[in-house]
Amino acid sequence: MGVLGLNHVGISAADLTSVCAFYCTYLGMSQSASFSWASGNTAADAGLGLTDSAADVVVINAGNVFLEAFQFRSPRPERSTGPGFGPLTWAVTDAALVRDAAVATGGRVLPDGSVLDPAGIRLLLRETDAAPPADGGSEVVIELTDVALRAVTPDPVADWWAQVAPVTVHQHGGPAEPPHICDLGANHVCLDVTDIDTVHAALSDKGMTCHTPPVTMPGGHAIVGYGWDPWGNALELMECLDSEATLHQERLRRRTTHLSTETIT
Repeated sequence: MGVLGLNHVGISAADLTSVCAFYCTYLGMSQSASFSWASGNTAADAGLGLTDSAADVVVINAGNVFLEAFQFRSPRPERSTGPGFGPLTWAVTDAALVRDAAVATGGRVLPDGSVLDPAGIRLLLRETDAAPPADGGSEVVIELTDVALRAVTPDPVADWWAQVAPVTVHQHGGPAEPPHICDLGANHVCLDVTDIDTVHAALSDKGMTCHTPPVTMPGGHAIVGYGWDPWGNALELMECLDSEATLHQERLRRRTTHLSTETIT
């Protein structure tokens, strides 16, 4: 199957300004692109499974992976308390500065030393002096509800995702319904693929559901398609057709996380 790896993690935030301040101003990442769409975009609604959606989006270059940050104007996003994508793990050079940055931009430090970013996403910090490897600097966790609520154990979910992406599966108690893709928090992962139609068909055979087939994006530089795993976690498939694609891997900068103490107040 033509899956190349993780392209980006999508997050939904109430305030893009705070998210950009945390990841770009303080953590030294860079903004690669921004775009938006207004209500009435039938292609966006169909792909995301929403009605009358409208959002502003910022793409952030994190060095070895992208972040795609959404601020939905419609439908009104809610804070998800159910299962779905959980903590993100970052390789950083100075965990203390990351914690200070979180506090400075509206996040907070948790008792176990992890932090909540301004979007309310829990970040696990792995301190290292070395630059993170291309496939190991970040990790995505899927959290499942308690087995008594959904009769699901981590094993089949882990096996499913082990075939397609660097995703770890944890289990915890909570509401039984997965969140909507517009709900606040980490809302999807995107996989770089080749021959997207073949990958789409293969994952559909494995239980992925989707609202529309993959479509070519305006400009003709990439083909994308959204789907949901059998447990309701959203994933996006992306085939970049040339280096002009907004989220092409050539645009990523390989470097360690850099924080400026002068900007933390």
